[in-house]
Amino acid sequence: MSGKAIRAHEIARGDAIADFQVGNIMSQLKLILPAALVLGGFLVCSTASYGKPDYTKQTKKACTYCHVDAQKKPKELKEAGKYYQEHKNLDGYSEKK
Repeated sequence: MSGKAIRAHEIARGDAIADFQVGNIMSQLKLILPAALVLGGFLVCSTASYGKPDYTKQTKKACTYCHVDAQKKPKELKEAGKYYQEHKNLDGYSEKK
């Protein structure tokens, strides 16, 4: 509190409430809390991308050639993806049928 005595006519106008520090903290929390929740949601829902468009240009293959499902499970690799991960190219890789 600011040390002033609260008068009845000030309460009716709302001036006394604006002088309290608690009101200031609550108004800041109304902005900070939703922003933190949205930011946290983005961080949790977004995944790091390990495959790069350069790999597609270099190998001349689609993403699904190396990945089981490039959208839902980007880290799950097929045999070609495991070979590329070890050798950094697909030279010498023969597709098993």
